Amino acid sequence: MTASRAALPGKRSRRVGLRARLAGRTWLVWVAAAALVVLAIAVSSTVQLLRAEHKLKRARTALLAAEADAKSGVVGRARTRLASAEADISSATLILHNDPTLTLAGGIPVVHQNLVSLRRSVALVLEMADGGQRILDSVKPLEDATGRVNVPLRGGAVPLDVVARLRDELGDFTSSLPGPSEAPGRGLLVGPVAKLQRQVYSEAARRRHEFASTAGALGLLSDMAGANGPRHYLLAVANAAEMRATGGMVLSFGVLSSADGKFTLDRFGPINDIALTQPAQPNPVPDYVNRFHW
Repeated sequence: MTASRAALPGKRSRRVGLRARLAGRTWLVWVAAAALVVLAIAVSSTVQLLRAEHKLKRARTALLAAEADAKSGVVGRARTRLASAEADISSATLILHNDPTLTLAGGIPVVHQNLVSLRRSVALVLEMADGGQRILDSVKPLEDATGRVNVPLRGGAVPLDVVARLRDELGDFTSSLPGPSEAPGRGLLVGPVAKLQRQVYSEAARRRHEFASTAGALGLLSDMAGANGPRHYLLAVANAAEMRATGGMVLSFGVLSSADGKFTLDRFGPINDIALTQPAQPNPVPDYVNRFHW
């Protein structure tokens, strides 16, 4: 009896040791499971980000090609390229906003900043593509049979309604784009994400400058065409074959008038037809003097 009782403490200690080992193994199992979950989220997030990056690269290539087509006046092809870019950008947007693994990973520091930057860059690219489509739609009445754009002067008239609509569309689009100083910071961004953000915001600033200049030129064209009331212009016509001056002698003149987009040449004749009551006092602009001084 005494020996049996003496053996009891040993059995209890073995049971306690077994429980401790089981508890330790259970903790290891939980750690391993958590690591596998994190690894699965990381792998899935990486795959989805690579898919989005591939679509964005393809969209950027299409956008640059569309810009080149638009500058060359081939608007039909530019419109097709823009539609292709918009499809890729929309697909990338769905991935970045709706993928559950990216949503989970977005709560992790550093990952969060990079995901926000990607979403912001994609949104800006989509805005530029959409704005480009609206601008191309505005110039559609100016397209000819080959898909090229020309501002016609049919019957001496400029289509002021189309010019004004395009000017307003460019002005609205320009005001929505960020300027050079409005690019967000790049803290905690990894290389490819920071590069994409820099490229997108740089291209947005460049387009803002270009479109602002174009909108200003269209506004000037509208005003010169008499959109804000009749205009009259004195034309000085130089004969380049006349060698008595570097820029040729002004031997003829004309009076050009405009109203509501229609231009008319009211008068044209030799310079001697302009009767002066007294000799004119020359007051040339500096640019003319620099170009044509003796």
